[in-house]
Amino acid sequence: MTSLPERLPVGAAEHISGTVRPSVVGVVFEPGPQRVLARVRGEIDTEDGDGLRRDLVVALESSRDGLDVDLSAVTFCDTAGLHILLDLNRLALGAGKSLVLTAVSRPVARLLHLSGVQHVLTVRAWPAPARQGPVPARQGGGPVFREAAAPRDRTGLGRVLTAAESAAPVHSLDVVARDLRERFDARYVSFLFVDVVGRRLLRVHDTAVEQGRQPAEQVPLAGSSVYDDVLHSQELVVTEDGQGGQRVLAPVTNRGDAIGVLEVFLAQATPQVRAQVQDAAHALAYIIVTDRRFTDLYHWGNRTGPVSLSAEIQRQLLPSASCCQAPEFTLAGALVPASDIAGDTYDYSLDTRTLHLSITDAMGHDVAASLMATLLVNASRGARRAGADLAEQARQTHQALLDHGHHSIATGLLLRVALDGTHARLVNAGHPWPYLLRAGTVTELQLAVNMPFGIPQQGAYQVQDLDLRPGDRLLLFTDGMQERDAAAVDLPALLRTTGGEHPREVVRTMVGAVTDVYGGHPPKDDATVLCLDWYGPRSAAAS
Repeated sequence: MTSLPERLPVGAAEHISGTVRPSVVGVVFEPGPQRVLARVRGEIDTEDGDGLRRDLVVALESSRDGLDVDLSAVTFCDTAGLHILLDLNRLALGAGKSLVLTAVSRPVARLLHLSGVQHVLTVRAWPAPARQGPVPARQGGGPVFREAAAPRDRTGLGRVLTAAESAAPVHSLDVVARDLRERFDARYVSFLFVDVVGRRLLRVHDTAVEQGRQPAEQVPLAGSSVYDDVLHSQELVVTEDGQGGQRVLAPVTNRGDAIGVLEVFLAQATPQVRAQVQDAAHALAYIIVTDRRFTDLYHWGNRTGPVSLSAEIQRQLLPSASCCQAPEFTLAGALVPASDIAGDTYDYSLDTRTLHLSITDAMGHDVAASLMATLLVNASRGARRAGADLAEQARQTHQALLDHGHHSIATGLLLRVALDGTHARLVNAGHPWPYLLRAGTVTELQLAVNMPFGIPQQGAYQVQDLDLRPGDRLLLFTDGMQERDAAAVDLPALLRTTGGEHPREVVRTMVGAVTDVYGGHPPKDDATVLCLDWYGPRSAAAS
C-alpha cells in the first residue's frame, strides 16, 4: 500500500486577538485492508486546505474501497473545507469508491447544514445538538435617518457642469479648481479620493503644486481626522488654516456613495461662499460619476497599493458605486480583498418595481477564483436583465458553473425586494445566514438551505419569502467576515452598536474591524459585507 503522509500541527502557535490557535491542520491516517481512516483535527481553512486536500487524495487513491474521515476534532472549517469534501466525494465516486464522514464536529455540522451539502455527503455520526437559547435583547434604537436639506439656489452649478463637459475627462478636476480660484480667490484647491476599503484618502489632484508633479499623499481616516468627520457627517466643515484664512472641506457624494472630499483654502468663507463650495462639491460628484467611464484617473485614485490580476478582475465585477440611496431604501457594500483569493462579489440593481441584490463567494485561488466569480456575476446579471424570475436567475447561475466551472462551487444569496413593499424573496445557495436588526434586537435569519451553485445533485432552487419591514436593517456577508483569524469580530454586536449609523458607515466599521485583526495586511480570505436599510414604500418612507 502507498505510504501515507501525516500532517501534524506545528509546535509553534500564533497569538491572534488574544487566542492561541494551531497554525496548521493535523491529520493521522490508519490504513486498513479495505478502507483508510483519516482523523483530522484543528482548523481547516484556505491557508492549509491545499496540503490537506493533497494528503486526503493520496489516502483515497491508496485505498481499495474508499476513505473514512473523522472530523470530530475539527474546531473550525470554512468553505475551503467544504470544497475539499466535495472534491473527495466526486473523486471517490468516479473511482468506484466511497467517502464516509464517520463523525463531524459542531463547526463542520453547521457548515454542512448551512450549505445543504449534508444531502450529498454520507455522514455516519452527527454531534449532539447544542442548547439553543434566545438571542439576547440589545439596547439601542433603530436606524436614524436624516431628512434631505431644503432646496436652495444653485448659483454657478450649471456653469461648472457646462465647463466640465467641454473639457477632456482628465481635466474635469482642473475645471472645478479653476472655477473656485476665479470666483473666490482660493489659494489652494485639492481633491481626495476614498480608497476601495474606505480606510484612507488619496490626494490625486492638487492645484497648489508645481506643474508636472503628481503627489500621492495618503491620508488615514482612522481616528478623529477632520476628513473622517466630513465623510461621516456628510456635512461641510470649516476650520482655521493656521495662516489667517479658512479651510473648507465638503463631501463629494452621489446618491450616498462617498467618493471623496473637496478641500479649499480661502481668505474668508462667508455663508454664501460655503454654500457655493458645497454646490461645487455636488457638481464634482456628478462629473466624476460621468467621467470615470472614460479615464483611469479615478480608478488610480481609489488605490493605495498594488493590485493583483485577480483583484483587478474582481473589482471590475463590483458595482461602480458601493452605496445607493432611494426613498425606499439605502444600501452599502464593502469588500476587503485577500492576498491570493478573489472569489467574493456583491451586486445590486434597481428597476421601476424591484431592488435586486446578490452576494456570492466562489471557491478557488487567485485568478481561478476571479474567473469563477466572473461566471457567477455575469450569469446572474444576464438572467436578471433578460427579465427572468428569481428561480430562473438561480438556475442560470448554477448552470453556468456546471457547464464552465471545472467542478468549482460557489455559495450565494439572491434577493429581490418589491419597492411597493408587497414582498421580499430570496434564494439561499448554501450561504451564511444573514443578520437582521429590528427594533434594537439582532437575530440570525434561519433560512431554508439549497446546495451551493455548481453541485450537480442540486435540483431547482427554492424561492423563499423574507419578512422585511420598514425600519429593518439586513446584513449579508461572506464567510471571510467570520474566518478563523477574524473570529474576534463580533458581527451581531457591531450591527447593534452601529444601529444609528448610515449603512455606508456600518460596512466601513465592519471591514475596518477585519482589517485591524490582520494588522493592516491582506486577510486570508476575501471579506465582504452588504448592508440594506429598508424604509418601506415611498409613501411610508415619506411619512
